[in-house]
Amino acid sequence: MSEEVKVTSIEELKQASTRVVEVSGFEPGETLKFKIRRASLLDLVEQGAVPNNLLNIVFEILKIRSENNTFNPLQDLSAEKFKDFCGLIDAVCKAVMIEPSYDEAREYLIDAQKIEIYQYAQYGLRVLEKFRGGQESDIKTGDNSKGVRSKAKQLSTGTGDA
Repeated sequence: MSEEVKVTSIEELKQASTRVVEVSGFEPGETLKFKIRRASLLDLVEQGAVPNNLLNIVFEILKIRSENNTFNPLQDLSAEKFKDFCGLIDAVCKAVMIEPSYDEAREYLIDAQKIEIYQYAQYGLRVLEKFRGGQESDIKTGDNSKGVRSKAKQLSTGTGDA
């Protein structure tokens, strides 16, 4: 005798597709909670959530990911394409933030929070934990300038350079 397999209902599917996700707050150790859904770039393009002027950057990201199996916008994009990537982050946040909505929260969100929301929407919690983990170590030590002091030049006083 075999048990009948129960099909997932649409309500169960909706519930499973959204999560309350903790995002870094404004102060070290502080977190904010948002209800967010996961979404792929291709789904967002298909749904019209990504404006036409950003389709080239989506293509570029997908191409880089397929070639390198990774994507780092600071290393992989030119300055002009990075500007488009910032617009894509806004489009993704708008499409995936459920509560509060992106329109409600936009003026209060800082870049790091938007990037975390984008990262979660694209890659899930595992990547978000890595993102926050790297930040916490810098926050705890207070050292956000590794290697900068040794490369900085001391200006002589009275030169007028600030």
